[in-house]
Amino acid sequence: MTDKADKTRLDALDKRLEKAQVQKEAMSPKPKEKADSAFGQAYRIGMELVIAVVIGGFIGYLLDQWLGTAPWLMILFFFLGVAAGFMNVYKAAQKMGNHPPSEDQN
Repeated sequence: MTDKADKTRLDALDKRLEKAQVQKEAMSPKPKEKADSAFGQAYRIGMELVIAVVIGGFIGYLLDQWLGTAPWLMILFFFLGVAAGFMNVYKAAQKMGNHPPSEDQN
């Protein structure tokens, strides 16, 4: 007898869960493509470039201090950071060119 009662309760719970899921989906906003503002994109690209250069220079500085090769590794890693930053900027610019304009932008 308890198996049948448990099954009935589980079925009722399942129906309530399905109903709640449908209501949740109906209430939640539809996901749309994330359209960043031009200022946000420019800020992101600029920060990627600056951060790559700073990290490269810092790694070079630490290696110079450790190995006693100042300033050669800092210069090398500075330029590697610049190269990495420009690669990030290039990739971000390619991604921006691949997205069609969204409907709310005119």
